[in-house]
Amino acid sequence: MVNSSNAISLNPYLLAEKVLSAKKRKELAEVVVLGETHRTVNKNFEKEMWVDGQRLLLNHFVQETIANIILGFSNTLKGLDSVPENIEVKIKKLHKPVKIDVHTYP
Repeated sequence: MVNSSNAISLNPYLLAEKVLSAKKRKELAEVVVLGETHRTVNKNFEKEMWVDGQRLLLNHFVQETIANIILGFSNTLKGLDSVPENIEVKIKKLHKPVKIDVHTYP
């Protein structure tokens, strides 16, 4: 529940006006809007993605999707006795394609 003494009107026009006027004055404005459409989701994993040494920022949906896909693949592999706590995946592009037998494990 939003405390009405600290809350800004939930009228989107008034919120926008407050943010824009604060921006013009070069002040920091904190606006918290918790309306009927606001919801929270569970965070199930800590995730990071690095490409060529640069960390990519991923939104929650992409983070959870990647984590669940990798975890799903891991659970079907032979030799895994329990649900893993930590998974590391490295992908390196080859300079040129190499023919392999798809039924052979490395």
